[in-house]
Amino acid sequence: MKEILEYTITLSDNVGCDVLLKLLGGPQVVESYFAKKGFKDISIKINEKTMQSNWDKQFLNWSTPKEMNRILQTYYVNKNNLLSMPMYDFLWTTMKSTNTGLKQLKGQLPDQTVVAHKTGSSGTNKKTGITAALNDVGVVLLPSGEYFVISVFVTHSKENQETNERIISDIAKAAWDFFTGANQL
Repeated sequence: MKEILEYTITLSDNVGCDVLLKLLGGPQVVESYFAKKGFKDISIKINEKTMQSNWDKQFLNWSTPKEMNRILQTYYVNKNNLLSMPMYDFLWTTMKSTNTGLKQLKGQLPDQTVVAHKTGSSGTNKKTGITAALNDVGVVLLPSGEYFVISVFVTHSKENQETNERIISDIAKAAWDFFTGANQL
């Protein structure tokens, strides 16, 4: 199961995601888990295969950037031991190894910056030219040893991939500058 999770996180392996959803009991079980933990602005109704087969159904799965930040913060701090230490270490080490979206959150940050993140993308609708979603969420470690959580969702964009990635990297860079004081004179 760890190997499937690793592929799903680091490579955005949609088949792996569907295998994990099936092993866990389906999307509704995962949504129910988050609801029981107090996360309300998240909906997990369908699997990747269903989303890929019907453009409009992808909108059944959603979250808000604010809620995604709460989820990241909760699991990164792990105050109530929601994750065992081995799973905690595995999850954050794996997210630091994400190979997708390198021009997104990490795009304009200093080269050695550690970013534990997960990307998501809808692809572009060939009929409309609209990209329903290009997302990157994560925890960014600062030189001071502190961190910040960030979730950037680019939605319903008619821009090309490069522009959408630049939007995400611009926001991440602005957050970096704010938290490191780089934007102060």
